[in-house]
Amino acid sequence: MKKSLFAWVLAAGMVLQPGLGVMALETVETEETLESNIEGVSEASVEEEENELEETLHFWLEGEVKPAFSMEESTTAYARNAPLRANAGSVYTECYGDQLEGNTAEIFSAFIEWYVSRGETGVFQREVSTPLRMPINISNGQLVQDAYYDAVMDEISAMVQPAYDAFRYDVPQLFWINTIQYGCSVDVESTSESPTGYMIFIDTYKFEAFEVYDGASGDMGEFLDRVDEAVSVIKSNLDVTSTRYETVKEIHDYIVDTCYYDDRDYDNRNIYSPGPVFLGDGGVVCEGYSESFKILCDEFDIPCANISGQGVTGSSSGPHMWNYVQMNDGIWYLVDSTWDDQGSEINYNYFLAGKNSEGYNDLVGNEHVEEGDLSSTGYMTFAFPVLNDEAYEVPEEKPEAITGLKASSAGKRKVTLQWDEVEGADGYLVYAQKDGTYGYVGVQTKGTSYTDTKALDNDYNYYWVFPYVKNSEGKMITGACQKYVYAKGVCPAVTNLKASSVNGGVKLTWSASKDAVGYLIYGKTKEGAYGYRGMTTKGTTFTDKKASNTEYTFYWVFPYHENEDGKMIVGLTAPYTYGKAR
Repeated sequence: MKKSLFAWVLAAGMVLQPGLGVMALETVETEETLESNIEGVSEASVEEEENELEETLHFWLEGEVKPAFSMEESTTAYARNAPLRANAGSVYTECYGDQLEGNTAEIFSAFIEWYVSRGETGVFQREVSTPLRMPINISNGQLVQDAYYDAVMDEISAMVQPAYDAFRYDVPQLFWINTIQYGCSVDVESTSESPTGYMIFIDTYKFEAFEVYDGASGDMGEFLDRVDEAVSVIKSNLDVTSTRYETVKEIHDYIVDTCYYDDRDYDNRNIYSPGPVFLGDGGVVCEGYSESFKILCDEFDIPCANISGQGVTGSSSGPHMWNYVQMNDGIWYLVDSTWDDQGSEINYNYFLAGKNSEGYNDLVGNEHVEEGDLSSTGYMTFAFPVLNDEAYEVPEEKPEAITGLKASSAGKRKVTLQWDEVEGADGYLVYAQKDGTYGYVGVQTKGTSYTDTKALDNDYNYYWVFPYVKNSEGKMITGACQKYVYAKGVCPAVTNLKASSVNGGVKLTWSASKDAVGYLIYGKTKEGAYGYRGMTTKGTTFTDKKASNTEYTFYWVFPYHENEDGKMIVGLTAPYTYGKAR
């Protein structure tokens, strides 16, 4: 049976204190118990109140949200018969929080801002835009516990609980939060607008999160570091051509390899969180599997939702959590890493499955029964993503990887790439990293070479080339690139460099370098220093009139071009040549 952790304390002049004045009600309490534990609430009838309020009464109300998931089976109806609070026509878009409205949406946003954006852990206060005004009964200066009182309790619960449910399902990385207690300032005024003569007014709420274990919030930094390490492990098995399918499979395998199902103590709230997956020995229940899977999908920007309901195995069933993942086709598929973890090996019965996929005992859709009331409180039924009928179809086989990739400088801001032909490839995609930024450069469909005309000339350009084939729908299926190559967009080395002896010097000749506007000549004798000998901007010859006639001089010729600022950008040089003056 699922425990109801909602509890209320109303007392004039009370202030919110961590862990004080809050009761966890496991069952419907007797009238005696309520009376002995709740101050400011009277069982007296309305008729006992003879005098109207001469001034506004102030109360402080406290409560606690119900954990969004429990392994205990619910066997009774909801404690109060409040209607389900699903928004008309709600559909799942990007998160559960998108389905909230009004004050509930504001509280959800406050949770995100306080706990996620700001990383805070303490008490915070939020004023809502639409105050709660409802009839209430007063007797002897105290609130009367009757149907009006219960209606107020339901209204506040119906506002706060769905915000917490959506928050926990959308942001599972906040593993340290076990529950959130809340309080609100209550004013009561006498008014003819109310059938009881009194109206309750609430517009400000305070919230305080309590840890899944002592010191858990202080472990958040280490938790995020371990998540980063898990992402690095997964990325090490992928490359830039990896598909979403391959990425999701690596995440699934990581979770199954890391986790084990820990059913030793269901009262240990930590096993319902992803904490042990990244900080401990991996011992969790289905909620820990599912939330950890979503955390890693979020890191790779893969749409993923936590789904809860009943897991049906043969003739028995029980509370269960799994995931839906949206693939590149825009369709949602089921991943149940808990049930794929069978101990000795990884199974894939529940990997990107559809409703009609075969499970262990029945169709997957019959084994996984959705329940949109995430906390079983009756306050809101959330919409889930629509699960596809059939399993995901694995993309067509990739072409072979590129081999023989080479890069060479080809002129001013030009680099030419060449590679071996890949059998069956429809074309090749060229990517590069320049100035630390990786991105698409171009495509080649008519050969095995490509010239990048926007290459950097002041630094190296790093290149990858990926073969691709097109499937029946025209979609590109890319192969791998086993290594990168690099080059600068500068003038290539001169060719046909020769030296000949002439009277009073050594004459050098060479063939022109692409895009060169001039050439620098450097040289040295065997024992002499290497240094500048001259330059030319008027052709492809140069005579060194200071060359020795007793020993050889060794020469190198460097072509150069000028950038947009007129700066000389020196290109590559060919192997040296040598000669003596006559």
